[in-house]
Amino acid sequence: MTPLQARLRDAVGTTIGRGHARAKIVSAAIDAFAEHGVTTTRVEDILVAADVSRRTFYQHFDDKLAVVHAIFEVVTRHLAETFSAAVAKTSDPMAAIGEALDVFLELHLTDRDIVRALVEESLRADSPLFALRMRFRKDIMRALDVLFAAITRRKLDPLVSLALVSAVEGISLDILAHEATPAELARARAVIASLIALVCAHPGDVPGAT
Repeated sequence: MTPLQARLRDAVGTTIGRGHARAKIVSAAIDAFAEHGVTTTRVEDILVAADVSRRTFYQHFDDKLAVVHAIFEVVTRHLAETFSAAVAKTSDPMAAIGEALDVFLELHLTDRDIVRALVEESLRADSPLFALRMRFRKDIMRALDVLFAAITRRKLDPLVSLALVSAVEGISLDILAHEATPAELARARAVIASLIALVCAHPGDVPGAT
């Protein structure tokens, strides 16, 4: 079981009964989306993989997109909470960034196929995941604001936060485009951490910092 599957099982429940069936559906959907992509996966594919009836499926989800939405929401909430908690709990904010990046980038290695499928779906403006993606970006921007204020005692320009989040997203997309090695992930971690560190180390040079 991958870290993502374990997290999702914790979120939806694994006890015998209603929670168990929902967990089976979600776990099977992860495999189906990873193999076939979000767009081409059918409800029937999920039913077969989960070994549940159509009636059971519709007791938990309205349709396939509801499953996609549930998975993406759990993933993005987990990452945002990890980032915010790491920043809040330590006296070394940059160490917190490293901790959060480790969790984020690990998914690119252990759950690359499903993460790529979800991210590609979330990029479409007409996708139900688009709003969740935008919320996730804002959550990370707020966490960066807290980090910047803790280090510099200044307020970060929202456009700078946006630029940092967009840079992270761009690196993530590049990594997901191929099977990245641990060395490539370490390089990505170092680059992202360095960008954030540079902004925090030179607040006087950051446009709009007050």
